[in-house]
Parts: sequence; C-alpha cells; structure tokens
Amino acid sequence: MNTHSVLALVAATFSAALAVAAAWRGRRSLATWCFSAGMLSFALESLFGAMWLARPVYSRKSGLLGRSYTGDEVVSSGDLALL
Repeated sequence: MNTHSVLALVAATFSAALAVAAAWRGRRSLATWCFSAGMLSFALESLFGAMWLARPVYSRKSGLLGRSYTGDEVVSSGDLALL
C-alpha cells in the first residue's frame, strides 16, 4: 500500500465516523440527515479511491498491445486506432 491509498482510507474512516456521530446526536433535523448522507457518500468515494489506488499496476508487456508489440517495429497512431 502506498501513502495515497492509506490517506484515502483514513479519510473514509473519518468521514464515516463523522456521519455516524452526526446521526446519533440528540437533535436530528433534515440538515443533520443530509449532512450524514453526504459524509457517507464522501466515505464511499474515498474507500473506492483507496481501492483504485491500491490495485496492482501491470506493465506494458502484460497487456494485449504489450504482447504483440516488441518495441522494434514502428507503430503509427493509425495502427493504434485500429486496436
């Protein structure tokens, strides 16, 4: 895990905790519920961002173009558009 994914997980945790704390307060109004829903959506966004940042990055040789292109040939942009 890199630092960006760890920061995204920390942001998701704090956003979710703030949403729960606001929802469990004694005074519950429409603004409180909207704030909680917004913070939960931020928490989900940060969680998915952390999962995206922590994904394995494959090299160019592992993809379709990487297997067919060895680097010796000259590939034009027209050839890449056909892929």
